[in-house]
Amino acid sequence: MKYSYYQNKKQPPCAEVTDEEVANLIRHDEKLAHMTLDIRQHITANDIATADFIKGELPSVTFSARFTGGRRYDKLTEYNGEIVLDLDKKSPEELTRISKAVTGNPHTHISFTSPKGNGYKLTTITSLPDGTLPQSPEEVRNYHAHAYDQVAALYEELCRTDIDESGKDMTRICYLPHDENVYLNPNPQVLIVDLNRPLREKKKKTPGRKKSSGATPDTPPCKKPSDNISYPQSESRSLLALLLYYHDHKNKYEEGNRNNYLFRLTCTYNAYGIPKEEVAPFLRLNFTDIPPEEIDSLTDSAYQHTDEFNTRKLRTSQWNFLRIGQYINNHYETRYNQMKHRMECRKKGEDDFVMLDDMVSNSIWMELNEAGYPCSVKNMENLIYSDFSISYHPIREYMNHLPQWDGIDHIGRLAESVHTIPAQREFWLKGFRHFLVGMVAAATQEEVVNHLCLLLCSKQNLGKTTFINKILSDDLRTDYLSTGIISAGNKDDLSRMAEFMLINFDEFEGMTGHELSLLKDLITRKFISIRLPYARHTLNLPHWASFAGTCNYPQVLYDPTGNRRFLCYEIEKIDRYEIDYPQLYAQIKHLLDTGYRYWFEADENDEIERNNKPFIFQTPEEEMLLTHFRKPERFESFKYMTVSEIAEEIRNRTGYQYNHAGKILLGKILTKYGFQYVTSKNMRRYEVILLEVESVKNNQLYQ
Repeated sequence: MKYSYYQNKKQPPCAEVTDEEVANLIRHDEKLAHMTLDIRQHITANDIATADFIKGELPSVTFSARFTGGRRYDKLTEYNGEIVLDLDKKSPEELTRISKAVTGNPHTHISFTSPKGNGYKLTTITSLPDGTLPQSPEEVRNYHAHAYDQVAALYEELCRTDIDESGKDMTRICYLPHDENVYLNPNPQVLIVDLNRPLREKKKKTPGRKKSSGATPDTPPCKKPSDNISYPQSESRSLLALLLYYHDHKNKYEEGNRNNYLFRLTCTYNAYGIPKEEVAPFLRLNFTDIPPEEIDSLTDSAYQHTDEFNTRKLRTSQWNFLRIGQYINNHYETRYNQMKHRMECRKKGEDDFVMLDDMVSNSIWMELNEAGYPCSVKNMENLIYSDFSISYHPIREYMNHLPQWDGIDHIGRLAESVHTIPAQREFWLKGFRHFLVGMVAAATQEEVVNHLCLLLCSKQNLGKTTFINKILSDDLRTDYLSTGIISAGNKDDLSRMAEFMLINFDEFEGMTGHELSLLKDLITRKFISIRLPYARHTLNLPHWASFAGTCNYPQVLYDPTGNRRFLCYEIEKIDRYEIDYPQLYAQIKHLLDTGYRYWFEADENDEIERNNKPFIFQTPEEEMLLTHFRKPERFESFKYMTVSEIAEEIRNRTGYQYNHAGKILLGKILTKYGFQYVTSKNMRRYEVILLEVESVKNNQLYQ
């Protein structure tokens, strides 16, 4: 049995753990031991607030099911059928008796003392008579209610005590405290659930407790008859969410103000006539960092104001908003794609999300109006394009659901399927690994930009383009691979850098020197400042994309002063290789998680430049200089000449005329090839040997 494990209850699960790992963590983890002791010391000192805060920092699991992302039914990955029971507020004598009874029952799987030391938690594995478990969310809800009811009945009779009903929520986390006496039965007896057995009636409240406000018939609330409203139970949950959305945004939910925020929110629920027994479960589900008993106390306090119950009503616009939101929520799933910067949706029960374009939006609008929810397209879209919809990052989602890396070097195997010329072999294995890991880092972390551009060069029909395209898995390639040269002045081209994971420059040799210079700037640009279609403002969008390209002949780099952004390789052969994408990306994730350095340091630039030297196109300025001049050897007589004097000498010999930009480039070329210079009267004079004309002719540079 495996469970979703949460290091931070506000974040998605960070791992999956087994029952044995849970027991070992509870029994042996030193950090848990210190935190549990701290909690109980604050309980003894009657400092409940601090104890609750520390408890909220404990790691936790969901025993009943595994989830991806939030703990909601729509995020359910697998239902375990394991029921959690809480036996709270017990004396030491009662805990001893309960522990003995629980650990002696063959149905008990795991049991341990609660974080505060005054309760006991236990789990039991259940199934249907045929040994299976339900699959759909609707079936799971029904099954879990019956399973919880029957397990609770068994242990209430066994332990002769009441059981806290908060455990019936399948999505609820269970905090893991320290308990050296934690009990684990590796082979518990499975409890068979009878779905035909009726659920037990809810227990009546203990005499002496304060009655609910206007929620009970004995104490009718004081309200203005003209403001009397009632909400069908099916709509009250959407009303809870709507009022939470409309709640005072100046009163922030933050450390030091959490209780005040929730109290005022609960008072709002009371004023709008929502029954108290529906409010507390909603708050426990949405504010998991507040202990359930503290939420119950806040709710009780707010609902003591019986004269305020059901005294307010929604404005017409709010009521329409509620009904529209409820309909959409019941029939659709909506999410904002952070890579594509667009809203996506799908009908519940369907597999694939589609872009919320005009056609889809108008179809939903027509459906709403036909179903009796009249509204404008604008109001409907305003609702969807808000916190109503979740945010979704596809690459992070993909990386967060990979299996554990199996330890095999899948990156190395993929790299070895490409045969470079022997002189580049070692640098290829190193550079390709850097590029792959940097590509994933850039696509998942806003602050990271991949400064490397991979370039494969060979004769045609060797499979270079196919190899680059297949770097992305099938799941990612469809939507997050783009091909074609990028133009720095084209808005649509720039937006590709903020929407795709990999851009493949097929036929890279088609780029001019000017375009290549602009590309070098784009490679390192951290944000793309652009106004998307139909957007009202210019946005600074994260640069997610990495660049790669192919060419059919070398000498495609034009900058004589340096090309360290490019990793150029001459390819002889590419083998067919079946890529294990889950394990390939699991290895990349492992490297990122363990701090792998996927960039080249400054002292490695010479290695890149040496590798790229055969790919540099020699400009006329460079060719002329190296034809007629050379560096002096040691102890050799030389001349001091300025850039202008060198350019004039070349013009006299060849007729080639240097303009101002050409002279600037000539100075960069002299520096690139290491010509020494002295500075005199604010001018650089280079040490050069001027080759004799006869020597040039003998080298067959003139025909």
